[in-house]
Amino acid sequence: MKTLVLKQPHWHAGRQCAAGDRIDLDDITADWLVARGKAALVPRRQPPKPEPEPESNPAARADD
Repeated sequence: MKTLVLKQPHWHAGRQCAAGDRIDLDDITADWLVARGKAALVPRRQPPKPEPEPESNPAARADD
């Protein structure tokens, strides 16, 4: 599935959608609309990269 933002009105799932509406479509239909300039692909958000674990430095600890 791909999410698109429409550049012009379009019928989808039995209802009229306006320019600016976001719709989810199968890949083939989405690619067809984008290729004809009727919609633009909404990029998928990448999950944030995990922060690396802080390195432990045993030499930095003071032994009492």
